[in-house]
Amino acid sequence: MPRSRMRSSANLQSRYEAYAHNHGMTSEQMRTHDKRSYPDTMLTPYLFWLNLRRLDWNQSHPDHLIHSGAEPIEFDRWLQELQPASNALTCECHVGTTHMPASH
Repeated sequence: MPRSRMRSSANLQSRYEAYAHNHGMTSEQMRTHDKRSYPDTMLTPYLFWLNLRRLDWNQSHPDHLIHSGAEPIEFDRWLQELQPASNALTCECHVGTTHMPASH
């Protein structure tokens, strides 16, 4: 596998782990939850969360704006340092997807 593709996979995995941690879950628990709640679009809450974190990053780091897939390593470190959200599964990334049918 090309070096850039391996790094990209590692970044995606660490970002998903940060997403799960921010929701107070392990990666596997988060996948199970989102697959059950959003069976046809299970990655939508994660992608929404990641885009919101990019906006947060851009606001708090105006000299290190993220414009494309070439994101700074500092962004990944920052994601890893996020603490679990007190609102967990009622956060904007899940509430923002409530228009999709959920199967509980």
